[in-house]
Amino acid sequence: MSHRRTPSAAFAALVLALAFAALTGCSRNAPGPGSGDAGGPTAQAVLGDLDIPEITIRVEKPVPIEGYLLSDEQWRRLGAAEEVLRQRCMRRFGLSYEIFQPRQQDGPAQTLSEFRYGVLDPGYAAEYGYRTPAAREQASAEKQSGAGVGAQDTAPLMSKDEKLVLLGGTDPAKIARGEAQGGGQDFKGQKVPKGGCVGEARERLGGGDPAGAGDSQLANDINLNSFSRSLEDKRVQDVFAKWSACMKKKGYAYPTPIEASNDKRWAASPGSAEERAVATLDAKCKMENNVTGVWYAVDVAYQDQGIDQNAGELDAVEKGIDERMKLAADVMRRAE
Repeated sequence: MSHRRTPSAAFAALVLALAFAALTGCSRNAPGPGSGDAGGPTAQAVLGDLDIPEITIRVEKPVPIEGYLLSDEQWRRLGAAEEVLRQRCMRRFGLSYEIFQPRQQDGPAQTLSEFRYGVLDPGYAAEYGYRTPAAREQASAEKQSGAGVGAQDTAPLMSKDEKLVLLGGTDPAKIARGEAQGGGQDFKGQKVPKGGCVGEARERLGGGDPAGAGDSQLANDINLNSFSRSLEDKRVQDVFAKWSACMKKKGYAYPTPIEASNDKRWAASPGSAEERAVATLDAKCKMENNVTGVWYAVDVAYQDQGIDQNAGELDAVEKGIDERMKLAADVMRRAE
């Protein structure tokens, strides 16, 4: 049973969905951490004057909330330690469990900020269009497996007993999603842990909730809230208008970069010649009007607000991440 989590890819999808909703008016987010009073002053008044950096083909400085979210490397370390703990737990019940070995990622890990504002490098866009490295890696894995996401999951090959002990239950739908369940059943004289061996492992690694041990909800809320609010900020909307005019000169009528990257045609034919052409022009128009510099500055300002307003809780989040890394390192040392 694999428990692979792809935070970069998942976050990118969530950001795109949130951005689309904000731009189309399909939904209105309730004020979250750092959002301020919905009836208060305008975003311009709240943020005041900003220092706008010049950003060309990449975002060099991570957005500040990254310090309170697990990096890809931290996810990897926690995942490896969790696999060891799962195996120990399963053996305690007299059951076998093969440790999942993730496919090695090609190139450096993708950061949260790297594709947060879309594709910025015209050279990259000309080769890959709007597909991020995470999306390309996922597509490659699916192609090799001959099936969709999660095809590497070994759950269907496990016995009923193995599924029960691993996940704490035998609900087919939850098993298919790799979800921990209630536990508490008697199995050969031993009680199945809450959430099964998955839940036990995650709790041992400091997740607290056996159902899952991921990023802080507060940090995620601030992260997504700042992005959503940046799209409603007049400074970002003004620079989007300049970007749109630049695109229109070349025959493409997109009101914002979000619509360009979300064009349904790219999903139907990933990496097509037209997608690559549009993505390349998109990146050039961003550079010409310093779209990313303005967007980044506004986004970061909202994040700074949220971080300042929740400093105490976020200090605890940061300490929690450090503690979880120490626990994971200890598990791996004992496994050597």
